[in-house]
Amino acid sequence: MLPAGFYHNQSGCPIHGNTAFVNVELPQPPASGIDEKTMLEIYVDVQRDKALLNADLYNFTRNNLTAAINKVYPGLKYDHPDFYMAMRLRNNASRFAGYKTAWQVAELRDVDDTDSINTLNKKYNTNYMRSEYEHTVRSTRAAKNWQNFAADKDLYPYLEYMPSTAGEPRNEHRMLYGEIKPLDDPFWDTWLPPADWGCKCSVQQRRSDKGTTQPPEEITLPPQAMRNNPGKDGQIFTDQHPMISQVGKNERKLIEDETGKLENRIRREDALKFAKSNIIGKKLKTKDGLLVAVSKGSIDKMNSQGSQDYITDLPDILSKMEVSKLPELPTKGKRNIELTHFYQYQLKNLLFNAVVWEMKGKSKTFILHTFNVKK
Repeated sequence: MLPAGFYHNQSGCPIHGNTAFVNVELPQPPASGIDEKTMLEIYVDVQRDKALLNADLYNFTRNNLTAAINKVYPGLKYDHPDFYMAMRLRNNASRFAGYKTAWQVAELRDVDDTDSINTLNKKYNTNYMRSEYEHTVRSTRAAKNWQNFAADKDLYPYLEYMPSTAGEPRNEHRMLYGEIKPLDDPFWDTWLPPADWGCKCSVQQRRSDKGTTQPPEEITLPPQAMRNNPGKDGQIFTDQHPMISQVGKNERKLIEDETGKLENRIRREDALKFAKSNIIGKKLKTKDGLLVAVSKGSIDKMNSQGSQDYITDLPDILSKMEVSKLPELPTKGKRNIELTHFYQYQLKNLLFNAVVWEMKGKSKTFILHTFNVKK
């Protein structure tokens, strides 16, 4: 169970401060919690299999946090400038979901009555979840805005700390109103809003620092978990979050290993589901007009090589791929193959590679053999 030491001077959610559900203006997660019947089934599974993580609990947190990120970054394609940042944020949220799941599983193992199960469900999957969802939306917006600020740095080299829209702003944040700092000032590595749980402060671009205010010499810093700039480090939940910082080194490795397995399985299943409906059995065209058939085996290889995040964009990527070298005769034993074709497409730091088999027969048939991405 989480130690009570860090539950101090806060109302509502003890980890995240004031909980989002008390304010209807805040963004709401797609779900308000896990229903009692499902939670009891999860409890039985947790008691029976003794696993470190539970897939249903992990999916619940992971899906809610992913939905929060998608609220800011809806439907990004692989070539969108924000695609890489959105991926970093999603990976960070999934990692946190693993830690949160481990805490919840550990607490569930220590209870043996329905009331206690329901209490834990409300704590983790309603109260905490709402605060985490709200924080994810705001941190993702901050990351997106930061990318835009960096792109406009030549025109607007400064940022101003703006007043909060909250009904009861924090005193520490009030002291920063009107503070103007250069974009590359270390100040923004600590104070870029949200600078606390439920923080509604913001920043705006400025051409100069004229009119800036001076903050007091002594000011209480944000909670350790919030002293970061998500637009720089791609982190919504830092290692200083209590659910991570309170875990020992050996336990961290176990949690992250299990989280990685769960996450890979989910992404592969999602990619295969999309491919079955939109890609498998169809012919996709390369830039030189070659019609390439995609099989389930092709998708399975993409999944196994870590390219599942690009399967939804495969038709568009293939349409931009060009011949990278002359075709080769097949290796010994590949009697059904006439030639092997090689294609590439470079997008900034990403290099997409495809190998296409030309099959023997009266009519030319081309099959996607492998597709991978190098960063």
